[in-house]
Amino acid sequence: MQKPLTKTPTKEQLENFCRMRNASEHQSNLQFQIDAECCGIKPSIFEGPEVLNNHNGYLWRFASGVVVERAARRERFKLFAPTAIIDADTGEPGPTIATVAARFK
Repeated sequence: MQKPLTKTPTKEQLENFCRMRNASEHQSNLQFQIDAECCGIKPSIFEGPEVLNNHNGYLWRFASGVVVERAARRERFKLFAPTAIIDADTGEPGPTIATVAARFK
């Protein structure tokens, strides 16, 4: 019997999801949902992502991490720390919130 799917994925589930998506030969929406379910994640939590500038990719924020899908990259899916500030142009992390806050002390 399969475990119920979660709406609050753990860091390990998100890491597994990113690894599975990067290894997948099929980048369709259906495969996206299948991969999420295989990792124990309810696919509906990925609805309504933030869109990176120029539609270069998508970003989803969770308590356990930030998942970024970047178009035209070998490693399309990547997981960052929950506090990461993601550059809207590159899909790469900028300085952390703590680093930015320290500049204003």
